[in-house]
Amino acid sequence: MLTADTGQGFTELLTDATFSVVSTLSTTGFWVADWGTWSNGAQALIMVAIGIGSMSGSIGGGFRVARAMALTTYARREVVRQLRPSVVVAVKVGRQVVDDRLMDRIVGYQILYLFIGGLGALGLALGGASVMTALTGTVSALSTVGPALGQLAPGGGVDSLDPGGRLALIPLMILGRLELAPVLVGLAALARAGRRAREDTRS
Repeated sequence: MLTADTGQGFTELLTDATFSVVSTLSTTGFWVADWGTWSNGAQALIMVAIGIGSMSGSIGGGFRVARAMALTTYARREVVRQLRPSVVVAVKVGRQVVDDRLMDRIVGYQILYLFIGGLGALGLALGGASVMTALTGTVSALSTVGPALGQLAPGGGVDSLDPGGRLALIPLMILGRLELAPVLVGLAALARAGRRAREDTRS
């Protein structure tokens, strides 16, 4: 049961749940039900869908389904390696084998995603948001979905946040739309250019 004592029939609940999952995975942001009234398990599942985000090749934000599949297979391989070190297990997404160099980049992206997400959640919390709002709002902003849980649950609106919390969401939304790696590479290039300009001025 997604919600308690709503009076909805099974078909309507199933329709609302399916629509919500498709909306989050496509990052369109539509909502037909208040996720904040769902059971804890259903809330956790919808946030997993939000965090994974859209499919590969989509302009939507999020971690991407293909990356999540590759990491799941990678984690399985590492467990097998611990149990049977001599076994060679390839990381696959579907029938395609993922190269180790590409896998290293995916793991690096995951670490970067978690680091930026942690900073974003901290910024939201310092801006006055509740812990639930900070954590889920950060995931939703990086995934460019919109609604989350807590104060940002469907129907709540971002105007319920203090100005500090809204300011904290701005870089998260930009990073989610433009992707983390290109933005950080661009910032690093700007920093290098600034350092060279200062060195040229001194000389």
